[in-house]
Amino acid sequence: MNIRLPLFLTVYLSAACLPITAQPTISEFLAENNANITDQDGEHSDWIEIHNPLAESINLLGWSLTDDPEKLNQWIFPEINLPANGYLIVFASGKDRRNPEEELHTNFSLSSDGEYLALVSPVDNNVVTEFDFAQQYEDISYGSSITTTTAVIVAERASAKWLVPSAPVDGWTAAEFDDTQWQDGSTGFGYDLSGDYAPYISANGNVQAQMSNLNGSLYLRIPFDISDPETIASMQLSMRFDDGFIVWINGNQVASSRAPETPLWNSEALNFHADTEAVIREQFNTSAGIPSLVAGKNILAIQGLNWGIDSSDFLILPELQAAIADPDAPGSQGYLLQPTPGTLNGESVSGFVKDTKFSVKRGHYDSAITVAISTETEGASIRYTTNGSSPSDSIGTLYTGPITLNETTVLRAIAFKEGFQPTNIDTQTYLFAADIKNQSEMDRDIVTDPEYASTIEDDLSGNLPIMSLVLDEALFFGPNGTHTNYERSGRGAEIPVSVEFFNPLDPTDEFQIDAGIRIHGGNARSHPKKPFRLYFRGEYGDKRLKHPLFDGSPVESFDQLILRGGGHDSWSLAATFGRDQQEDLPPHGTLMRDQFLRKTEVEMGILSPRGRYTHLYINGSYWGIYDLHERANAAFFESHLGGNEEDYDVLHHPTFFGEDYTVVDGNQTAWEEARAIISGGVNNLAQYEAIQEYIDLDDYIDHLIVRMWSADYDWVGPVFRSGANVT
Repeated sequence: MNIRLPLFLTVYLSAACLPITAQPTISEFLAENNANITDQDGEHSDWIEIHNPLAESINLLGWSLTDDPEKLNQWIFPEINLPANGYLIVFASGKDRRNPEEELHTNFSLSSDGEYLALVSPVDNNVVTEFDFAQQYEDISYGSSITTTTAVIVAERASAKWLVPSAPVDGWTAAEFDDTQWQDGSTGFGYDLSGDYAPYISANGNVQAQMSNLNGSLYLRIPFDISDPETIASMQLSMRFDDGFIVWINGNQVASSRAPETPLWNSEALNFHADTEAVIREQFNTSAGIPSLVAGKNILAIQGLNWGIDSSDFLILPELQAAIADPDAPGSQGYLLQPTPGTLNGESVSGFVKDTKFSVKRGHYDSAITVAISTETEGASIRYTTNGSSPSDSIGTLYTGPITLNETTVLRAIAFKEGFQPTNIDTQTYLFAADIKNQSEMDRDIVTDPEYASTIEDDLSGNLPIMSLVLDEALFFGPNGTHTNYERSGRGAEIPVSVEFFNPLDPTDEFQIDAGIRIHGGNARSHPKKPFRLYFRGEYGDKRLKHPLFDGSPVESFDQLILRGGGHDSWSLAATFGRDQQEDLPPHGTLMRDQFLRKTEVEMGILSPRGRYTHLYINGSYWGIYDLHERANAAFFESHLGGNEEDYDVLHHPTFFGEDYTVVDGNQTAWEEARAIISGGVNNLAQYEAIQEYIDLDDYIDHLIVRMWSADYDWVGPVFRSGANVT
């Protein structure tokens, strides 16, 4: 978000905790801006929000801001009017800019370690608002809070007007558009030849006759009432959809998915949305529509998009929620977890509970241990779980004293205190090889074999690093879980996971990070030992994993990692997807090929993802040896080759049937241009030079040498030409 105008002219009710007087106030400030709004120079400068709570405008000429109680007139406002109930953002950048027609910048910046901040009236240098604030945190603002309640303003099965257009319809997203000639219905709308969407399509919402083989677009207009737009603090859309959509509020576009930038009356979705994902509500922030709201009737307009007019199914089922401020409820001053520059503030917290500490480190143990959990925040309580579920202030066992463990346990804890932001969930995995070998998933033929029985405990605990994944059992293994519905892809298939890594051979080689997890791969998704993909995002904690994970690699920061279970190079490819007394393992099931070939490529000087083997546990259960390696996406190429992620197009083999390939990052334009050159034949020097604009032939040849030399059938074959196998 790039804010260039000095004034926010949107109007909101005052909900400051201070008494309303005939003067403006500092309603919010951000002293550690890393990812919030930028100034006109593209920099994340600190900022201060001034709010005029009155029903009339006020001129700020002569008013001042200061971070020094001895210099009350440190930075003086120019002549600028702050509208009634309006907001003004002043960047605390030290750039000292006072042109009222442009952004305002103070001649000081704010210290995240804490300092003084005040707004001073020109009348007798009266300090109107002042803070002697404590430590501030990255992208968390401080200021006056309000109390909000969440309300559904457009429910599922809401009344709607709908049309499958046969030509352009001007102005149909606007509130004042006349839709009396459109058909009546109620959400959701769609059709499904298989009947899977039947629970989500309303009795009068089947549009198969109007859309199938005729048009990929459906227009919807859903009315909703707002009594007082000034009390709306935020809005969020929950959508079940197949395959894409665009949403407007009173003609203002606020959200979209899989939609073209410039939609036409017969536009289609840019990609499909898997059926298993389509029925799961996906959340979209629609607060950009707040300035468009009016008292009384408003219109939520939706263009539903199908992926092809011959698609077998289609679904659009929205729900719109709003956070509504209560101006009569008592507010307070505190930390605002979601900064709101230029708009109504949300609820605040008084502080942050200090992180929990465990007296015993994660790892392997061969005798009972006693674990104490603590926090430095006085008056805070702790709850913990041992089954992988997430504890909260109401879920889990209340901690009253040290916990004795003598078997494999995943210990998760959270500390909380009323009025404070609770800690994140800390996770520690304690492994006992003596009971791991007796877990029900362990193969008794292996565990009891004389050749392995005497060493298996050491084999589990002393030779490879450990990766422990801890996640919600229902979200992963439940009927609607990610692992159960392995064909799902996209964000709807991603769930939170705690990732622990520790190396019994090197105590410094360890980390814990919260991340997201999905099923990875194509055909291997259906294998019992599935591959996984880990995503490191700011919404879970750290935006990237920073750890020297791979020996000899110059890259120590990752946005994604792959956990490969062997796939076509392991027991998973046996005839019955498991051990068979007659066939036993498939002859190629070495669990080495993929890692060996990538390592060979690296040692030849070819760029290839690096990896290492690890013992994998999920919620304390042993899942076997996995190959942990980099994912070849745009971030991978940026890290190894330089430039920016936007410089790279990354494509790989098709993930699902019906695809020619999967676009991982960027787009397919250059790839299709290269394919066009190849399809015409490379028969002369000009064509040979043309293809080299797209393909590094020497690098391509080196990759082929490795794969052909190794007979890597899954990578280079079978290849057919003119109907003949020429692998």
